Amino acid sequence: MNSDMGQQSEDRAVQVWTWDMLQAAALPMPHDNARGCIVAVHAHPDDEASKGAATIARYHDEGVTTVLVTCTGGEAGSVLNPLMQVPQGPSAIASVRREELIRSAQIIGYDHVILLGFRDSGLSPESTTDSARTFSGETFSQQHDEAVRRLMTVFRLFRPDVVITYPETQDDYPHPDHLQASAITRRAFDAVQDAGTGLSSAKPRTPAKLYEVLWPDANNHSASGTAHRTLSGSCGGGPTCCTQRTVEPTAKIEVTAHAGVVSLALLAHASQLTLDAQRSLAVPAPPTCGPLHDDYVLVRDYTGRNHVTGNDNDVESDLFSGCRPRGAVPAQG
Repeated sequence: MNSDMGQQSEDRAVQVWTWDMLQAAALPMPHDNARGCIVAVHAHPDDEASKGAATIARYHDEGVTTVLVTCTGGEAGSVLNPLMQVPQGPSAIASVRREELIRSAQIIGYDHVILLGFRDSGLSPESTTDSARTFSGETFSQQHDEAVRRLMTVFRLFRPDVVITYPETQDDYPHPDHLQASAITRRAFDAVQDAGTGLSSAKPRTPAKLYEVLWPDANNHSASGTAHRTLSGSCGGGPTCCTQRTVEPTAKIEVTAHAGVVSLALLAHASQLTLDAQRSLAVPAPPTCGPLHDDYVLVRDYTGRNHVTGNDNDVESDLFSGCRPRGAVPAQG
């Protein structure tokens, strides 16, 4: 990858892309994803650490190209760490959270971080100034097509086999930006299947599968759930704690060897953690009595195979199941 095509961070290589950089990039991206490509679409910095991080770490180690899309800059977030002195104002907070995001992505094993360029809405209209113009604000309906177009461009550039986002309904933690990220991902995923979108005269390979990442369940053996249970004493039963599920996974990805990245990636977001939370995450998790996994629900499948049903015998163990053979050279054009 040419250094002028994206900003390359130190330590583990990760390319950071703003929307302006992506618009100037070649189409499609000249990267080698013969082992496959996965794109995860998240709403804010730190969501990539709490949802599906161990899955991404596993696939990165298997040679899959891993791409993180972060829709907003996290401007509405509060600084919970009393040891951090951050100037007031959304731009200062966004700058801190961008650096934390990059460090977290390095820990997890993302190859690319894409900053989609929208503003954090916060949990309520009162949590941010000029809330009507945020990612989920009153005027976002006017920007919705633009957000979908940007995400379609990401799919065209990176040619993922698999895309991950949030559930369409999120009763336990209905953050407006999470719901918006889910909505634009579904629309972009469906629209990019159409070769007549006008984004390219060539017809690149389109995403084959779309998954929802499930929030850690209070009773399951989840990699993310282990970290969330560690934080449960600090969150007071809030949205960072595990919940009771109302839907069963159709894919369970075994990530025991990579589960440790979850706590490390969360710790990278120091501004978002109290001192108690940091101390809890810094303590190694006790050994588990069985394998750890991340759970998903398949919501789109263009592989041409039969859809999984969610029965025990049909639960997938690989998000790339049904895609081209792993290791095969992707078709050109």
